[in-house]
Amino acid sequence: MFYNNQSKDSITKYKDSLKLIGSLSNIFSESDVPYLYYRVAEKLFNKAFSADDLSRSDVAIDSKFDRLGIGLKTFLRNNDKTFQKVAEFNKDKNLYDNLNIEQKIYKIATLRNERIKFAENLFNLDNSIYHCVIRDKGTFNIFEEKMDYSKI
Repeated sequence: MFYNNQSKDSITKYKDSLKLIGSLSNIFSESDVPYLYYRVAEKLFNKAFSADDLSRSDVAIDSKFDRLGIGLKTFLRNNDKTFQKVAEFNKDKNLYDNLNIEQKIYKIATLRNERIKFAENLFNLDNSIYHCVIRDKGTFNIFEEKMDYSKI
């Protein structure tokens, strides 16, 4: 996707920055799992890959690289049983709160698709992905997935 297609120097810069931040978390935590504040993760990513920082735009993507939108996520592995949100629709709760479960699912999926489409149109993107940093015992793992539209 994105990460594996970047220069070796950029990848090394990114990895080294993550390692440094992860090692600093031992100063204030007894946990074996390194801490990574999401705003720091965004800054490290954008700096290492010379991506445009959109994280303060309050849209579905946090970074832009050429015509690719990138949603940056940090998760705790938690025995492979963790559930993580990729978007919140609290301000639109009145649009789905009183719907039955099937209508609610449809409405939230529609809102998510509209949110992705809005960001892609606003920043002139061809497509978008999630870049995920998974925190685990003594390590960070990187995964990327397409930011597909929900099929409704």
